[in-house]
Amino acid sequence: MLGEAGRRALGAWGLYVVSLVGGLVSSASAVASAGSLGAHGMASWTLAGNAALVASLASISVNAVIVGRVARVPALVRATLGMVLVLVLTGCAVLAGQRLVAQWLHDRAGHVVSAAARELQLHRSIPVDFGRDVRIAL
Repeated sequence: MLGEAGRRALGAWGLYVVSLVGGLVSSASAVASAGSLGAHGMASWTLAGNAALVASLASISVNAVIVGRVARVPALVRATLGMVLVLVLTGCAVLAGQRLVAQWLHDRAGHVVSAAARELQLHRSIPVDFGRDVRIAL
């Protein structure tokens, strides 16, 4: 419910903010909320997936702080913080990479559609026969 309110108020960034805050408290509910928005068509699957990733990264960060305060073993704290850093950087790379791949696919699809349109334009005057009752000239 808050995810949808955030999305309506601030667009994608609103859902990201709500997912970030939700991930600090309960990543499972924030991920479920994002998935529910995607399933009901209230957010794109890409947006819902990214929001779930943001919630998970927030949750991982909170867990690292908890380990740091409870463990009191410097080697364990360093290892935990190192893994959290790797996970956060990987998550950010996935978000950035997804954007680049989506743009590349959009550009490629545009080239394919343009080529198909040019091909149709070249053969526009050729009749296409679908049977004895149906005859269409493109």
